[in-house]
Amino acid sequence: MLSFYLSLVSDNGDQQEFMRIFEKYKQRMFAYIVRILNGDYHLSEDALQIAFTGIAKNIKKISSMNEETLEAYIFIVAKNSAFRVAKDNQKFNTIFDMYYNQIPFSSEDVQENIINKDSLNQVISFIKEMNPKYRDVLTLYYINHFSTKEISDILKRPIETIRTQLKRGTKMLKNKFKELNI
Repeated sequence: MLSFYLSLVSDNGDQQEFMRIFEKYKQRMFAYIVRILNGDYHLSEDALQIAFTGIAKNIKKISSMNEETLEAYIFIVAKNSAFRVAKDNQKFNTIFDMYYNQIPFSSEDVQENIINKDSLNQVISFIKEMNPKYRDVLTLYYINHFSTKEISDILKRPIETIRTQLKRGTKMLKNKFKELNI
């Protein structure tokens, strides 16, 4: 299968970069896609192939990204591929609803306020407006379901920094909800 992806990449240097990305991220991407697709390994394999095909086709653009941006991009591609496969297999609505309704907020006050998709969309828009250091951590933790250890690895920040940013960011969200009487 690797030879198929490499056939999509013309430059030898880009092929080396693709192989590096493939080897470094294939296991984590697959695990992430499996979580999104609720353990369906067959659909997950399809989604992973679609994701790597897209990465191979865009290797010129992404080879100049720093590692942090590259990793975020790769997981966005993986998520989008999973949704595409799910939609193609008529499981989209169920998986979409499950994915977006399973945001495990630790604060009961915040969790009580998130009762439907409209509220979720509002939470996402609040997160998007935040300072990037909080936005990135909250997105990876609450929306993408990464652990603090995984976020620390992705963002190349100490785990205690991630925990502090998560706590402060959650507090900011809670305050925003209070401010808007939600």
